[in-house]
Amino acid sequence: MKKSALALIPLLAAAPLCSASALGSFGARAGYGLHFSDPEGKGAEEPTSFVGGAAWKLDVLVAAVEVDLLYRRAALEVGDTKINEDRFSVGALGRFSIPIVPLFFSLDLVGGLEPRFFVTGSEGVEDNAKAMTLYLPVGVGASLDLQLIDLNLDMRYERQLTPSSKSDEDARSHNLTFLAGVFF
Repeated sequence: MKKSALALIPLLAAAPLCSASALGSFGARAGYGLHFSDPEGKGAEEPTSFVGGAAWKLDVLVAAVEVDLLYRRAALEVGDTKINEDRFSVGALGRFSIPIVPLFFSLDLVGGLEPRFFVTGSEGVEDNAKAMTLYLPVGVGASLDLQLIDLNLDMRYERQLTPSSKSDEDARSHNLTFLAGVFF
């Protein structure tokens, strides 16, 4: 009985140190995106989007797993008509950090999968939109670790893998999204 109680002492002493890092970091992301159609529409304006939401990140040495829960609003003005599309995305990303100043500043490589779920849109968009569209985000970023908070900037190229429209199965879009994030 004494030996088993003594074996628990190191585990109990290490629990406070491990518990905070085991939960990861919670934070927020906000950004702006540019859309490019494939095949390119002749004379058509390309929509821009606002991106914002919550994020969670679990760091393990120079690698991290990140989950982004983002709201995306794509908007386009054609004459006097405003066209918009709202989607909710759940991105699962891997991050690989290259430390420039160890434990302070690093460059990041980002990649993963991001399904986007249709929420609402303009009259013509709502009737034609598919419920889920899958994207492949890859990108680069920079992180500044200030011990209490972690600030980062990302530039992500997002390639659409599945069509978002019921009528045009060949139409795809590329997105270039600039994101800022803060993690606690």
